[in-house]
Amino acid sequence: MCLTTIRPQVVNVSPILDILRFLNFSGKILVSHALGYITASRSGVTEPELEDLLSLDDTVLNDVYQFWTPPIRRMLPALWFRIHADIGDYLIQRGANGVPVVYWYHRQFIEV
Repeated sequence: MCLTTIRPQVVNVSPILDILRFLNFSGKILVSHALGYITASRSGVTEPELEDLLSLDDTVLNDVYQFWTPPIRRMLPALWFRIHADIGDYLIQRGANGVPVVYWYHRQFIEV
């Protein structure tokens, strides 16, 4: 009996490569944690919820504020908007329980 599971083949990897290239040019910790929270959510996450999650993540805040200590350690909304603008083609805004949430455009990103 084989103990490994073979995952289905990913047909088009170019969007995934685009995300990986984006990680190399942007803050890896911030971007990977933000996208991880989106992926971990069941039906998506609102932008204020994402800002709250990132604001509670000490790893993210330590990376963002490595050269400056603000009076209140909170995620800057402009950073999320920059990420969203750069990879917005791979994210959608949809309704979940009557609230607009951000989620992946294609299931392929969740399965990778």
